[in-house]
Amino acid sequence: MLARIWHSWNLVDVGPSGRTALVTKKKQTPTKKPERILYVEGGGDHNSSLRSECRRAFSLMFQKAGITEKPAVRPMGGRQQAYEAFCNELAIDENHTWLLVDAEELAPALKPGDSADPWAHVKARDQWDRPRGATDEQLHLMNVTMETWLLCDRKALRKTFGPKINENKLPLVNSSLEALSKEVINQALNDALKETSAKKYNKGYHSFKILADVDPIQLHRTLFWADRLLRELGAPIITEGSASRQPDPGTSP
Repeated sequence: MLARIWHSWNLVDVGPSGRTALVTKKKQTPTKKPERILYVEGGGDHNSSLRSECRRAFSLMFQKAGITEKPAVRPMGGRQQAYEAFCNELAIDENHTWLLVDAEELAPALKPGDSADPWAHVKARDQWDRPRGATDEQLHLMNVTMETWLLCDRKALRKTFGPKINENKLPLVNSSLEALSKEVINQALNDALKETSAKKYNKGYHSFKILADVDPIQLHRTLFWADRLLRELGAPIITEGSASRQPDPGTSP
């Protein structure tokens, strides 16, 4: 007859002879959560410093948005490299991978409740096919460019460029920002900076410095496509309703 006696540290087998044998219990290893990864266009192709700034800027913005499980931001330089890296990762993990690129050309200026189809946009512009297993929620657009996001927060712009920035040269902060072309946005920035020490906008030097200071609430209230990304990543400032998305009729404070 074989009896088993439980001890707090192991299982003891007691046989007919009275001898005991220790049976090691199988250790329970905690299940590791899969890494959340956001592949981003930008950060330069061979510029490690710029890529570090890119990661820091997005990380700070996601932190301010209250995202507890922030994705690892992977700046890929060009948009094609970002797309290809996303496709490769998607083949490994379909559920925790996202892609963020500039729309470059105007994507639909949608309203809350509208259905977004970002894959149709990149198919028409870049001839990118939707990878097998990818959902609409895994592709996100900066419509029309990241500078659209920067224009949402005048306080962040003033912090970088100082009080001499001419905000009258900038378009109003409202949902119509996503209906402005890349050329119009860049020209407005350059016109506004003529009297500052910077004189003009330098994307490589200025963009991520400003983005690190952007208030995600401004993005949430103003831009459909930026709000869509924050919602997908689970920003509680949005999903818990602490701020309602309303177009801002004027400039931010």
